Amino acid sequence: MASSTLDHWCTPEPVVEALKRFNHGKPPGLDPCSNPNSIVGARIEWYGPPHGTDGLAVPWAVPGLVYVNPPYSDKYTWMRKCQDEHRHRRKEIISLLPADTDTEWFHRFSLAARLRCFWRGRLIFIGDKTYPARFASLLTYWGSRPARFRQVFGNYGWVV
Repeated sequence: MASSTLDHWCTPEPVVEALKRFNHGKPPGLDPCSNPNSIVGARIEWYGPPHGTDGLAVPWAVPGLVYVNPPYSDKYTWMRKCQDEHRHRRKEIISLLPADTDTEWFHRFSLAARLRCFWRGRLIFIGDKTYPARFASLLTYWGSRPARFRQVFGNYGWVV
């Protein structure tokens, strides 16, 4: 998974544990960017085309927290979708991305999120138990529980 040619960086266990703590022990309601190797365990998982539901093309009209760990080749489009789903459906969304603070998607969408957690240290993604990622990671939050996000994710990094 350390290769830049791979697009799916499967969420590591510490992030999954934090998500469940945030959600009072329950998994997210929807993972629109899942894949067969994911350990997130959302109640609804979409695998995307060609054999599954395209999370960019349909509304996220399911109950509960939405967790998004998008293909890193298309961060801009996925972050725009997160923002739109929150604005139009009041969805509560947490996303995991590289902390690309010098990019357009970061300035346009991440800064528009309610909160951000800059994860302390480099994550070791599922599928690569040997090497930490070559990039820092960021979780963004859209929702109505900012105090809960700070309480949980403040243990893992800098929340702003």
